[in-house]
Order: sequence, then C-alpha cells, then structure tokens
Amino acid sequence: LLGDRRRTIRALELQYDADPTEYSVVEWLAKLNEAEERWPDVLKYLTVLAEVEGNDDELSAMNLRLAEIAEYKLGDGHKAFEILAAAAREGDERALDAARQVAARSALHKEYATLLDERAQKTHGARRSELLLELSTIAEGSLRDKRRALDAAAKAVVAAPSSDAA
Repeated sequence: LLGDRRRTIRALELQYDADPTEYSVVEWLAKLNEAEERWPDVLKYLTVLAEVEGNDDELSAMNLRLAEIAEYKLGDGHKAFEILAAAAREGDERALDAARQVAARSALHKEYATLLDERAQKTHGARRSELLLELSTIAEGSLRDKRRALDAAAKAVVAAPSSDAA
C-alpha cells in the first residue's frame, strides 16, 4: 500500500475525515501530498498542523513554509501575505519581515501599510517608532499619501522621542 502514494493518500483522507484530530495522519497527508505536488492539499494539511503547534519557533517556521507554498507553488502572493500577516499580528517578527518581502513582490503596499499600522498600535517605544517610520516611508513612496506619511512620522517621534530611528 505504501508503494502507491495516491491510494495511500485516499486511505489516509478517509481516516482524516473520521478523526481530524489524529495529527500523525495529517502529517502523513502533508508529506504524501507534497511528494505528489498536490499543493492545495499540502497547504490544507500544514495549516491544520500549524493551528495546533504550541512552540512559537516551530509555528513561525510553519507559517513561513505555508506562505512559501502559497506564493511559489500556488502563485498566490495575496494568500501568502495573509498567512504571514496573521502571524505578524500575533507578534511574529520573522513573519513581518517575510510579509514585507511578499508585499513588495506582489504590490500589496496598502495591505502591508495596514499591517504596520496594526502592529505599531500594539507596540511601544523604539520598536513602535521603527514600525511607524516604515509606515511613513511606504505611505509617502508607494501609496503617495503624504498626509498618512506625515501622521505616521509624527507618531514615531512621539513614540520614542530619544530614539535614533525617530
């Protein structure tokens, strides 16, 4: 049975349907679907595993992998950005950095600016100032919104008046 991946996948899918909390089955489904290059299914099963991952570092790595599959295997930069944005909203700095890169490649400047604004609202001090300055740069450059750029820059100075970034 293991020699025939597709038949094995079908059998495991039946097990998954019967008990979606059997995570060893989900892991096998992700691996076997990846071997078959069935990327939508890989994304589905890795997402299930990410939802139950308790280790922050492992979850961060999983989210980066999910975004990579969405962007490069499915050609969906918007989906990749959404995966990363959700993780970044929870404080994942690696996801925020990757979201910046995906946003640049996929012309999602407005969405990235919104993410920066959301993160800045939950952050304090020098880090808040850095996020707001980045928002200011995007607002002025990519979005051509001078009012938003000025507002973000002013908030950056208020957030960390003695910061070198501000």
